[in-house]
Amino acid sequence: AININLGLLALKKVITSLNRKATFVPYMDSKLTQILAPGIGGNSRTKIIVCGSLNQEHSAETLNTLRFGQECSSVSNRTYNNTELITTKLKELDEKILQLSETIKRKETWKTVETRRLDRLVQDGTLEAKINETGGETVRTTVPVGAEEENRQLEALLIEKEKLLGNSSR
Repeated sequence: AININLGLLALKKVITSLNRKATFVPYMDSKLTQILAPGIGGNSRTKIIVCGSLNQEHSAETLNTLRFGQECSSVSNRTYNNTELITTKLKELDEKILQLSETIKRKETWKTVETRRLDRLVQDGTLEAKINETGGETVRTTVPVGAEEENRQLEALLIEKEKLLGNSSR
């Protein structure tokens, strides 16, 4: 209970400092105020709920709680709308992605690569064993070549876009 009261006392000091437009706000006085610092004095809207009692024996505590709530309600934060910033950044990313995609289309060609493959787990006397005796099976695959660096850049831009949109699973 002592730590809770110390945290609330530190929170009251922070609220008072913010209301007085003090040059120093003691956010570091308790863990509670450190955790709440972005919400109290940052770019956010913060709500506070205070609880009181109708019981006569708790009237002084209820009155102090209501005063604290009143003091909290007079703290003014400036919230900034980040949607324009994010929208601008997304447009820039989309333009870069489009440019890189066009560059990749121009530069990239497909090359057929032949590789020999041997099966390791074969039974004697089977078709696979005969293929292994002749040097293995020839496997042809096509791979894109000529725009490897652009593909890496494109993947980095797509990851950045996912993070901005909040879809990042990486």
